[in-house]
Amino acid sequence: MKSTILDILKQNGRWVSGETLCRELGVSRTAVWKHISALREDGYHIEARSNLGYRLLGIPDVPYPGEVSSGLSANVMGCRVEYFVELSSTNDEAKKLAAKGCPEGTVVVAECQTGGKGRLGRAWFTPPGKGLWFSLVLRPPVNPAETPQATMVVAVAVARAIWEHTGVAAAIKWPNDILVNDKKLCGILVELNAEMDRVNFLVAGMGINVNIPRKDFPPEIRDTATSLQDESGRRIPRVPLLRALLASLEKWYLV
Repeated sequence: MKSTILDILKQNGRWVSGETLCRELGVSRTAVWKHISALREDGYHIEARSNLGYRLLGIPDVPYPGEVSSGLSANVMGCRVEYFVELSSTNDEAKKLAAKGCPEGTVVVAECQTGGKGRLGRAWFTPPGKGLWFSLVLRPPVNPAETPQATMVVAVAVARAIWEHTGVAAAIKWPNDILVNDKKLCGILVELNAEMDRVNFLVAGMGINVNIPRKDFPPEIRDTATSLQDESGRRIPRVPLLRALLASLEKWYLV
């Protein structure tokens, strides 16, 4: 119901009366108001006026499934998006979904991770609302011995998307890091689930520092880490960036 109201407000782009919403949804004005309030709590800026109704004035820069899917040019990557306010690890959640048979291209994204890890089990700094912390389920039809290529493909796709979308020239430190001016911008962790002769699935986890000011990094990594905001000199909206990343990942992965 909440998503339907949001779709109606987006499609109209102007005032929508409470009566119209009630009629189209078959619910009471109280129910409509309840869902409008819930959307506001999610960060949507919705104005309400007597005799006019409701209109959508602003959309939060939060990777909700509906926002990621809206305008997404990829067909496989992002076919299913699971959003969480907090997770221990997006990779762990993605592995659970993959084991249950979720489709290739499923994305698990979290505002923050309490147990996010990079290569060799190193902890990853993931402040809420300031980065993109997500994992992607892949099911490549290759021999397990060929899967290291997946990490390279993901790294190229991420670096390319960052450059094309933000203008920040990112370099790859093989096999797992994306650097800008010799500072770490993004870490990649690809985990494999396979049998002797076939791959069941891969989970590619990515952590990208998007809008983290240098002063907010922990002292121990302040001189070795960077963010897109610091490198570009401007705040980078996360949802369009995630869409660009998924489109690039699809392009390079399906080559």
